[in-house]
Amino acid sequence: MSGDYDWLTVIRLKERLLSADINALQESGLVDDETIDDLISFERAYEPGSREHWKTGEPAVFPENTEEWRDIVRPVVSKEIGKALRQGNMRLLEYAAGADSDDRDVPFQEALTLEEQVHGDDFKIFVFTGGQGGGKSYFAYVLAKYKVRLCERDGIPVRAVTNSLSAVEMNEELEFVGSPKQLLDYRLENPGQIVFVLDEASSFFDSKGAGHAADLAKFVPFLRRLRKMRILVIVVSHRAMDIGTDIRKLESVVFIHKPDQDKAVFYEDEKDGKLKDKIMEISGYTTDERFDYKSEDLFISWKWEGLDDIVDLMENPQEFRQLWEEKGVVKDLRELAERIEQAEDLKDDRADRIRACADLGYSQAEIAEFADVSKTTVNSILDVQEVND
Repeated sequence: MSGDYDWLTVIRLKERLLSADINALQESGLVDDETIDDLISFERAYEPGSREHWKTGEPAVFPENTEEWRDIVRPVVSKEIGKALRQGNMRLLEYAAGADSDDRDVPFQEALTLEEQVHGDDFKIFVFTGGQGGGKSYFAYVLAKYKVRLCERDGIPVRAVTNSLSAVEMNEELEFVGSPKQLLDYRLENPGQIVFVLDEASSFFDSKGAGHAADLAKFVPFLRRLRKMRILVIVVSHRAMDIGTDIRKLESVVFIHKPDQDKAVFYEDEKDGKLKDKIMEISGYTTDERFDYKSEDLFISWKWEGLDDIVDLMENPQEFRQLWEEKGVVKDLRELAERIEQAEDLKDDRADRIRACADLGYSQAEIAEFADVSKTTVNSILDVQEVND
């Protein structure tokens, strides 16, 4: 590979290193000695099971499976991989990742640009254009999977939805959303970020289609609000002109033109049916890291049901806030706060009983067994009592 590198391999490399042990991190050549020293100190002080596993939430036996470990490694690895990408230091990345030099891939700088587009702070609305057979749906589901993997790499909860029943049936990670109301309900019910692939949008978003103009005029404010609700929208159409003018004019829209199966060109703007201000171009890529789909999909659906109710919500911010408090993340946060408070009360009760056992003459090892905690935990509770006494 002379100047090229597989951007999905970069994700996998970061994922692997975030939970790698000290030996693997040292061998990668991407982690400095100071960070290694911090990790060694953390490892020596770590009590198995004392912190949660970064992914499952269960007690983590090994320190490298905790979120704290990943927090130490993440900034260093991201910085060094980014530096290697910018400098074209392919040898270092290939050594660290064990990359297959026969892979067809994406150039270094474009890998950084693509990640910024898909996973940056500003949520985009990607609008695909191109003729039939150009691989629009293929690349849309590649981007969707890419976004999911980036979130998983960074420990961000993420869900993926689409209006294709066939794609949902073929992928366990995909769920079906077939209307604005269903999308809003899904947002309220699920934390984290959401990737939404809207396939065959030309059939539903054509402002010249029967009855679509009025629906689109109502839908645009909701579409704009999706960014604040941390939803990445991927719209698959035939031409930019097939999408309503108000949608095309949104500042968050990025157009992806697929002239053929090998090429994808990103643009910032569109005027009179012509795409302008090229951002980047990707060509010659293949990957199995995508959601499966059917090229001749007959089970794609989008209905405008519930749109009027959503419009009313958009016009009444107080009602919209109340919806989050009744069904969404605010409600979840309050429930979590109650559970945490209950857990703190239980910890206090446990500490009282640990002290009572100690007063009865039981050893710290025996008390640790009774309470199903480490001796270090028992010792810290009893030490606090001695200080207070």
